[in-house]
Order: sequence, then structure tokens, then C-alpha cells
Amino acid sequence: MSPADQKRFTQQGNKELFINIFKSLYQLEDDRLLAEQVKLVMTVESKGLLFSCIVAVALYWFLFGSTNNIALSSWFFWVVLCNIATAFIMFSLLAKPRPQAKSTAHFLMIANAILGINWGFLAWVAVDGVSIFNSIIVIAVLVSLLVGLMNTLSPILPLYVIACITMTGVVSSKLLLLDHNDFNNVGLFALVTCIIFILMGRDMNIQGKKNIYLQFDKLDLIAKLGTETEKVRTAQHIAENANQAKTKFLAAASHDIRQPIHALGLFLEVLARSPLSQYQQQVLQNANSAFEASADMLNTLLDFSRIEAGVVEVQQRAFYLQPILNKLENEMAPLAANKNLIYRSKESHAIVMSDPIILELILRNLISNAIRYTDKGGVLIACRKRGNFTSLEIWDTGIGIEPIHHENIFNEFYQLGNTERDRRKGLGLGLAIVRGYANRLKHSLLFASKPKRGSVFKIELLNATEIPLSDATINKPIEFITLSARVLIVDDDEAVRQGMVDLLQAWGCECDAADSIEEAVTLAIANPPDLVISDFRLRDLKTGTQAITQIRNVCGTSTPAMLITGDTAQDRLIDATASGLPLLSKPVSPAVLYRKVAELLA
Repeated sequence: MSPADQKRFTQQGNKELFINIFKSLYQLEDDRLLAEQVKLVMTVESKGLLFSCIVAVALYWFLFGSTNNIALSSWFFWVVLCNIATAFIMFSLLAKPRPQAKSTAHFLMIANAILGINWGFLAWVAVDGVSIFNSIIVIAVLVSLLVGLMNTLSPILPLYVIACITMTGVVSSKLLLLDHNDFNNVGLFALVTCIIFILMGRDMNIQGKKNIYLQFDKLDLIAKLGTETEKVRTAQHIAENANQAKTKFLAAASHDIRQPIHALGLFLEVLARSPLSQYQQQVLQNANSAFEASADMLNTLLDFSRIEAGVVEVQQRAFYLQPILNKLENEMAPLAANKNLIYRSKESHAIVMSDPIILELILRNLISNAIRYTDKGGVLIACRKRGNFTSLEIWDTGIGIEPIHHENIFNEFYQLGNTERDRRKGLGLGLAIVRGYANRLKHSLLFASKPKRGSVFKIELLNATEIPLSDATINKPIEFITLSARVLIVDDDEAVRQGMVDLLQAWGCECDAADSIEEAVTLAIANPPDLVISDFRLRDLKTGTQAITQIRNVCGTSTPAMLITGDTAQDRLIDATASGLPLLSKPVSPAVLYRKVAELLA
């Protein structure tokens, strides 16, 4: 490139730079940014105009009598009038919800041009080249106004450029026309100062825009956060609705499934009392095993539903721990032996405070889990005294639990190592039930695990300070004695009614069966029963509690009665428990049913 081309290129670049700088001095911003700038300027300037009226009053008082009073009065009147009128318009615009940004900015340009000219004319009124002191005061006040306007108007740079140029131009024209070299020099210096002030205002404008953009980013972030929060709330609402729908579905399905399984258990018990061949007895044993597996799963769901419904009744008392451990060993050791595992339970003399029935359920779940997930080695149940507590510990040498699963193993339906959903491995509710029962009893539940080495679960039980008189956890074998009683059965399921009649007749009872409250009352009047057994949920949205109440009204309030339910819905469990009647949950094992019937008849 030749020197001439280089010079031409440099001149062209300087020209473009100058044009860009000039554009930045008068160009307005986009609507969103301009709206904020306009609001900011009007908020400050509307109050500043009123303050400038006070400055005008002070100048008028100071200069009156030392210059042309008519010209000074005219200037004073015009400045105050324009300031008040402009401030009033600004307050009116600020009161609007969303004033038009560009039209308001154009109004501000005109208003500040008039403002600059008005104040600039003060130099024509009071600066004469003779009264030096007055001239210095006037120039100092005008410079102060330019500095103040820099802070006020710099958010919209064209406003400050207009105000600065008009005020400085009018003042400099007066100073340059005076026949006084010093004032002429001040006039030239004022023009240079105007440029400096405009550049300083430009820097403040850039910084102001950065602050506004930061505010925009903050508002956008808040809006985005609000949107995301609303999405989360919507998703949570959908999840809660889905969870409620799932709970209702499970409750309905559980009730409908429990009915035939309950009837099946009754018929199997009746069949077991019939003369059977060895082959038939083997088939019956297999059928009983299938029934017990189904009943265990449904009872697991019921236990979980009871915990969620908050109807678990806790009866804490002092008792010896060893009888429970003996009972569980008799029950669980054969299961361990079938897998070639060693089952060990250390002898304990501990007397603890808890609910023995619920504690037994907790231990059964933990021990069965330990056996289920252990393929070699064994299971150890041990008690260690820790101050005022006894730590009941279940150790195993099983597969262990990876750390990533530690937070989830107590969640419902969460299972490890059962991707094929083998029903023999349960429903994934065992540990959820354990945690629910432990919380209900206010027992600390701890666990530790190492993958491929095993796990340990610990329950901390408060040591009792009293000696128990008896141990209610010792269950004697049931002796089936013929029951001579009349029993009224109320159930709207035909298979369940027939199964109950057959089984109770096998135990020596005379039975009447009804499928509705009205029929049950009629039968009760004809043959007053010694015991009423009613399903909780009857047809036409009626309940067994209502049935028992009406039967007692015609037979006497002392008539023994009990409820049997296949419901797992929380509201129904709460209602059934609140009735105060003995409550059994379907499917009921014949042994449990016999014990409860015998107890009520006694």
C-alpha cells in the first residue's frame, strides 16, 4: 500500500470513528432500555427542576438592583414558569403505567433544550464585563448546573448533549461578544469544557446502561426462576395426583383381590378337615403354600397402608426380649437351613420398653431380608447393652448394599437385585415398613453395609426399669375346641359368606348369613346371635359398623361383634379403627380367626 493510500485509509477510519461517536451522542436506545432510562431521568429531574426554582429565587434576590431589573425579572419569571410546567408534565407522565418511551424522550429533548437556553440567557442578563463579582457568581452557578445535569441526564445521553450545548452556546456567545479579553478567553474555555463534560457524560451513560442491563438480567433470572418454579409446582401437583390415583387404585385392587383369597383360605381350611388321600394332602399343602404367599404380600401392603394412615396402635410395655428371639429362631432358622446358611441368635437377658408385637414384625422383616439376600455364610442376631439402651443387631454376610442405594433402600417398592420382579423376593416394602414402625415406636434405626461383604441393621431399645409380670409374646399352640354358638355373618361377597359358614360350622357353630344390613336385622330378630361378624365395606356405601349398630339395637348392646376388612385405603382404615370394634384384615388365617372368635365368645 502506497503512502497516499495509507493516509486515505487513516482519514477514512478517523471519519468513521468520528461519525460513530457523534451518533452515540444523539441516538436513542431500544424501547426496553429507553423506558428504564426515561423513568430514571424523569424521577430525578422532576424533583431537580423544583430545586432549580429555589436556585433561581436565590440568584434573583442576589442580583436584583445590580443589573437590569426588568430583564432579570423577565428571565426569572420565564425560568420558574418553564421549570414548574415541565415538572408537572413529568409527574403526570410518571403516573401513567407505561408511558411511550420514544415520544417521552423527544419531549425531554425539547424541555432540556429550553432549559439550557433559559439558563444560558442569565449570562446575557447579568454578565456585563463590569460587575466582575456578579459575573463570577453567575458563571459558577451555571457550571454547577451543568455538573448536576450530568448526573441527572446522562442516562439518556442526547438529553445532556442538548442541555450542555444550548446552555454553553448561549453563555459563550455572550462572553465572546464582550469587549474584554479575559471574558473572551472564558468563553473559549467554556466551549472546551462543554466537550469535556459531554465525554464525561458519555462515560457515565455507558456505566448507567451496564447497571440497567444487570438489572434486566436479574429480572429475567427472577422471571425464569418463577417460570421454573411454576413448572416444578405443576409437576409436583401432577405427581401428587398420580400418587393419589395410584393409592386409590391399589386400595381398590387390594380389596377386590383380598375377597377371593380370603374365601380361598376358608375353603382350604374346611377341605383340610375332610378325609383326603396322601396325594390330595400334598396338593392341599401346595395350595396352602400359594395361599400363604399371596396372603403375605397382601398383608405387607396392609402394614404399609396402616403406617401411612396413622392407625398403628402402639402399646409399649416392659418385656423380656429373649422369647421373641426364640420364636423368630424357630420360624426363621429352617428358612436359613434350606439355603445352607448358619442361623445364630445369642442368648439375651435384656428387658426392654417397646411394643412386642410391632417389634416382632420389625425383626421378622429384617431377618427375612437378611436370609433372602445372603447366599453363603449366615445370619447373626445379637444384643449389646449400650448404657440405657440395648442395641438389637441383625448381621448377615450377604450381597451388601452399594453406597448409592443407601438413601433409597427405605423407600417403598425399592428393591435391589430383583430386576426380574421375582415375587419370592417380596414387593420392596419390607424396609419401608420397618422404618415406619420404628418411627412410630420412636426407636433409632441404624444400618451399615459393605458391598459383597454383608450388612448390619441396628435397633436401639430403651432398657426397662421394671420387671414384667408375664410375657405376652409367648404364643401357645391353638387347641381347637368345639364352639357352641350362633354366629351371624354379614358380607356382600357370596364366596366369602359360604366359606365363613362352612368353616364356622366345622368348628361347631350354627350360622346365619346375610348380604345386606336389612337381611341381617331380620335374621337377628328371628334368631338372636351370640356373635356378629361383618365385613366393613358393604353394598350401597354402607359399613359393617352401621350393620353391627342396628343389630345391637334389636338384640342388645352387649352382643359381641367384630369387623373384617379387605380395605387398605387410609380413610377407610381410619374409620374402621375409630369404631372401637375388633378388626381383622383379609385374608384372615383360620387360626387367627378361631382365636378371635373364641376370645369374643368367652
